[in-house]
Amino acid sequence: MTLMTAVARRARRPIRIRPVAVLLGAILIAAVTQVSAILVHPTRPPTAATNAASTGGELAADPADSGHVTSGVGVTGGQFDWLANGISVWTRKLSENSQDYISATNLGSLYLQRARLTANIDDYDRAARSIAQALVADPGYESGRTVELNVLFATHQFATALEHAQSLLADDSGNLQARATVADSQLELGRYAAAQDSYRLLTAIAKGPPIDARLAHLAFVTGDPAKALALAKAARDAAVIAADDPHSPDLAFYEYQLGEIARLTGDPALAGSAYRAALIDRPDDLGSLVGLARVEAHDGDAGAAIAQLRRAAAIAPQPDTLALLGDLLEESGDPRGATQEYATVRAIRTLSETASSVYDRQLLLFELDHGGATEPVLEGARIALAARGDVYGHDVVAWALYRLGRPGEAKAEMAAAMAQGTPDARLLYHAGAIDLASGDRSGGARLLRQAIALSSGLDPLQLAEATRLLSGA
Repeated sequence: MTLMTAVARRARRPIRIRPVAVLLGAILIAAVTQVSAILVHPTRPPTAATNAASTGGELAADPADSGHVTSGVGVTGGQFDWLANGISVWTRKLSENSQDYISATNLGSLYLQRARLTANIDDYDRAARSIAQALVADPGYESGRTVELNVLFATHQFATALEHAQSLLADDSGNLQARATVADSQLELGRYAAAQDSYRLLTAIAKGPPIDARLAHLAFVTGDPAKALALAKAARDAAVIAADDPHSPDLAFYEYQLGEIARLTGDPALAGSAYRAALIDRPDDLGSLVGLARVEAHDGDAGAAIAQLRRAAAIAPQPDTLALLGDLLEESGDPRGATQEYATVRAIRTLSETASSVYDRQLLLFELDHGGATEPVLEGARIALAARGDVYGHDVVAWALYRLGRPGEAKAEMAAAMAQGTPDARLLYHAGAIDLASGDRSGGARLLRQAIALSSGLDPLQLAEATRLLSGA
């Protein structure tokens, strides 16, 4: 089938909610903070007689900080009801036999899938407890160990996910999800050379949209935006062609990923088109709602952006969503509404240890951009970097140092953030501000111009500050 034929057939088909794959390769709750891409490869749900934790040869994956979740809000029947029914069935079976590791694994897998639908932190914790129960009963159960990888990755326990994936691979070199998790975790931890080697091994044995989407993310972070965009388009196009296959990839995700990379590489028109396509396929896709709001805000349509963000916040009140909503309300003359949104952001860190871990960077950057720069915030940024030493972790530490008036230290930390040449407007804006504060006016102005040229990758508050700094340079 050609791409144009597939697009035409897709346009005629009724909107449907695709069942989420049994093995989700780790998508975090949705922290759209730093990473531009996420991957998921859903398939139809298993029958009641099927082991819901079976690897089945499927490869699914999600780089962290995706923001790509959907919600039970507005989702009725089908996917959401299937998950609720499955959870009820396996909960009952497990209550009859606490050593039933298959039921415990199935239950953990379903909780993980529902967490993606609702962005409910409690479901991530329930998934972790269920998998732990399964592995106490049978420590060697491979399907349970594989689902455990996804839970660890989803909750940003990247070092532990890497360790467990390597152990699983030592026992079964053919476990694709474990091999993918090794590469994905290395990338999130900032171990870029190792990640490239691991992706090379993965691509030697697996092809298709999940692989291209991973490679797009890798290309963006390591400084090749053109390759990243081409790979994201290829992944989306292949997903469109396969859309009528019952085992087809999750088309909404691939549209979303294309939208994110297009937005961050300075093409808001393509980004908006991709987000809208994702929302046709899945009307409550949180990542696409927030991405589209960012494009609309960039294009000057604050009213439409606010409406999108309110809808997204009703699905899952996540820090980036609420912070951007607050900024736009403030800009639109509603300071009381903005204050309410900001208060909710600050309340999120108190929800649970999982919430504070998954959203750590979003919460830190929110404080740094909303008058909350303190030594404890800097310490929090250093702790986050120690746990996850990628370019974005260095960026948060550098920005905290800058906000605290320590540009010399900030400049050294920012050099580590820029080491891969990641073409992210947020990094360029931070680097330009730090250079200016360090006395490098020409270098700072150059970086700020580059950031502003990619303005669709900046939220309005960031763009306003970058423009103000440049005008004073």
